[in-house]
Amino acid sequence: MGFGGSLIARLANVAATAIVALLAVTQPPPRAEASAIRPSPGTAHADKPAPFYQGCLIGVRGTRSNACVYGDQRGKRVLFLLGDSHAMQAFPALLVDARRRHWRLVVLTKRDCTPALTTIRNPKTGSEYRTCDTWRRHVLRRIESAGHTGIVAMSGDSGYTAYGRGGQVLYGTENAAALEAGYLATLRRVRAAGLGAIVIRNTPEAPFDVPDCVAANRADPAACDFPLPNGTALAFDVRAAHRAGVPLVDLTPRICHHGICDAVIGGILVYRDNAHLTATFARTLGGAFEAALGRAARAGRAG
Repeated sequence: MGFGGSLIARLANVAATAIVALLAVTQPPPRAEASAIRPSPGTAHADKPAPFYQGCLIGVRGTRSNACVYGDQRGKRVLFLLGDSHAMQAFPALLVDARRRHWRLVVLTKRDCTPALTTIRNPKTGSEYRTCDTWRRHVLRRIESAGHTGIVAMSGDSGYTAYGRGGQVLYGTENAAALEAGYLATLRRVRAAGLGAIVIRNTPEAPFDVPDCVAANRADPAACDFPLPNGTALAFDVRAAHRAGVPLVDLTPRICHHGICDAVIGGILVYRDNAHLTATFARTLGGAFEAALGRAARAGRAG
């Protein structure tokens, strides 16, 4: 090969190298693969808050909660977490705030039981969930004994079915209205006892098991993102908080953006099934409660 041919070959190599470098710069960074996500999709179903494994989410037959005291054991103020497994998922974030404020954190949760003062259908048996009513009476007496030193963080699933005054099963907007009235009754009772309160809005529910989806889409976990569900009738917890004049903590903007809810955020798997946050992700949400807890503490002192 002559000098001219050698020069052309060198120029071609330089051009090819430049093109490869340009493509490397202009291509978007790859999404995190499932192997780099925590918790891993294979173990995410077990990524639950510690109280879940320590007897603080009592079963369907139970009517009394255990002690379940966390945070600063000597704290003068006490934060009660009241509700079901959807309330329990907020525990890791609330624990961050409770420790920072030197508060006790007491977990009062029961499986499939709304904190609303209304009788609901037992999702397992299809009959009236009377042990839920009994448990709620007991824990509300326990909460009321705290008086002005207490704050209640209340949350629950949106999918419960309530009964009407005549014992009939309610559906649609009538059911949502009954659950809203029950939430309002609980909040007013708490406030009448001198405690502050906040409502944690129920988190969006995916139409599939998120960890299973991410495991099946290891190269592109974004394939498991899902549209933010519509359903204003289910926002009874939001309406009750507004009517009671208590702070509302809505985690939806932390999970969903522009109408799409993310399966993975910052390398962390958001859901451990289709409806509950992983404890790992919940621990990143501590700041979301700070302002609401401050307002509730001031309201309790002023009550």
